[in-house]
Amino acid sequence: MGGFITILLLTLLYTVIDLHPPHCHEAIATDINDYQEVCGMCRKAAHHHWFLFRWSPDQGHQTHSCILQHQHPQINNSGQIAALHRHTVWLNEMSHYETYCLLRWDRSHLFSLGTPRQTFDIRPLFLKRINDHGQILLNTPNKSWLYTDNYFKRLRSPHLIIDINKQGDLLSSVPMGYTPLKINNKGEVLARQGKNTLLIGMETLTIPHLTPIDFNDNGQILGLLDDIPILYDKGSLIDLTTYAPTLTTPTALNNRGDIVGNALLLIRKSEGSEGDL
Repeated sequence: MGGFITILLLTLLYTVIDLHPPHCHEAIATDINDYQEVCGMCRKAAHHHWFLFRWSPDQGHQTHSCILQHQHPQINNSGQIAALHRHTVWLNEMSHYETYCLLRWDRSHLFSLGTPRQTFDIRPLFLKRINDHGQILLNTPNKSWLYTDNYFKRLRSPHLIIDINKQGDLLSSVPMGYTPLKINNKGEVLARQGKNTLLIGMETLTIPHLTPIDFNDNGQILGLLDDIPILYDKGSLIDLTTYAPTLTTPTALNNRGDIVGNALLLIRKSEGSEGDL
């Protein structure tokens, strides 16, 4: 960065929307698609369980009473939401165990898809991504699975598969001198190397001291710089707390440049001008 940081000098870059569903004490927005539809988790003050919600510009909030495992639901450009349901099985008054089940919420209907064993499963499940074809990638502790064509397909790989794009390209967790995190629809890979962010495509871009969280097909990268939410955009670093002071935990970025985190939606408005500090 040559000792200088280029920032965008903007006054109207983002419009901020509070995504707290009605009657919910706490909410976390976890993903956003290119049509500004958002999914997330919420809970009421009297409950310790997390429930599923969606928000869209035309319909506002919808919530569902299914109890979620505390993992981030994912949404695709068809508005399908993938989430993990948690169910407690009581053996007696003192003993119980947790089981898990994959869910898909198609706007008006919630479908229970089971698990790789087709039943409730006591093994931990880790939801990774739902792509635009409705394929859902998830992991058990030592295996990767793809829910596609109404069944779970075991992905034969010596390493866990951690992401899938809409073309069906799979990203392996195998270390290559860096830690791969996500793959976009252009086949570019977002990765972490020590305290730096890497964007790996035809060439490799290194952004020092930025902890990567998400990126899009336009090369915009969402991350944290000294715990400050940052958007990297065309060589510039944008401090997102300028527009949303309460934003601490950004979670996702779409191809429009819209961002979600905490219980906030930051809608990208203008391009602005550049200057050096």
